[in-house]
Amino acid sequence: DDYDVALFFYAGHGMQIDGQNYLIPVDARLEDKLSIEFEAFKVSSVNRYFSYNDDKLNIMILDACRNNPYRAWMRGGGQGFSAIDDQGAGTIIAFATREGETASDGTGGNGLFTQHLVEQMKIPQNITEVFQNTRVSVLKASNKKQVPQEWNMLTGNFYFTNTASGQRTKEYAGNNNNPVFVTPVASVFTDSRNSKSYKWVQIGNQVWMAENLNYSMPGSYVNEKGDQFYNWEAAMKACPAGWHLPSDQEWDILVIRFGGETKAGAALKSASGWKDGGNGTNSSGFSGLPGGFRGHYDGAFGSIGSHGHWWSATESNAASAWSRSLSYGLADVYRYSNFKRNGFSVRCLRD
Repeated sequence: DDYDVALFFYAGHGMQIDGQNYLIPVDARLEDKLSIEFEAFKVSSVNRYFSYNDDKLNIMILDACRNNPYRAWMRGGGQGFSAIDDQGAGTIIAFATREGETASDGTGGNGLFTQHLVEQMKIPQNITEVFQNTRVSVLKASNKKQVPQEWNMLTGNFYFTNTASGQRTKEYAGNNNNPVFVTPVASVFTDSRNSKSYKWVQIGNQVWMAENLNYSMPGSYVNEKGDQFYNWEAAMKACPAGWHLPSDQEWDILVIRFGGETKAGAALKSASGWKDGGNGTNSSGFSGLPGGFRGHYDGAFGSIGSHGHWWSATESNAASAWSRSLSYGLADVYRYSNFKRNGFSVRCLRD
């Protein structure tokens, strides 16, 4: 009763029988189905106690969705855990993978889910973003074989780590509506190589350039408007000191933050400059512009005013790399594998 936040974390063996989720103690000897009632621990017991604390924050994290080793006597069970759909207000319950599926034990001291969750908990971001970005990381690491899932009944915001001090914060309240940590596009930095200044925006824990890079170098090409485009090899070297070309995963984090590939385009596109009413809201501050591209086959510039294309630092194969594109009239963000010889825009991400 004296605390604002209750957290229950379990990593180990767990399974479901007849739709009931159980955590298995290390000394349990489950010789038959009846013994599980006496030797194992019901997840619903924790959930029940959480329900008495519904005016505060309750967090349950279960990295326990493993294969069932008791198939010799068990008929009513299945893989992984079953869904928990009766939690009270103010509670979030996170599973290492989807219901009915199993999770990887990983290669280190923690399971794959916990390994990536710990890293996300250290970053100043809302608790929902912690689990969302953990899901992105685990999907990548497992080649989309493991998909973490959570049941969210939160009524306010909570951050494990505070942006300013790096300490845990107790911002949670049932009627709290704190904004995501975003720095307005008012700050600038100067590229010492050519003394050009660029606006930047902090979105969550990421700091993005809010303008396309405009630095001339071998492998870059300038169009009639003075915009620079880079082949992939040049793009990998183009960002100034303290900044880097964002990886495919870092692009994912940005896109997911604003609703995913079918929605984020509106927030990422600038509020002007797009043809045929294709402007965005720019609620992200990213200010994506329709600069177009330079084709590798004829060196011609195209799609100015209708599309924007940006490189990631992640190869898809020896000849191609992943990129992100925005289009006029659509809210989609497209992820394409493109020939490295194409000329695309560059947005740098702060180290």
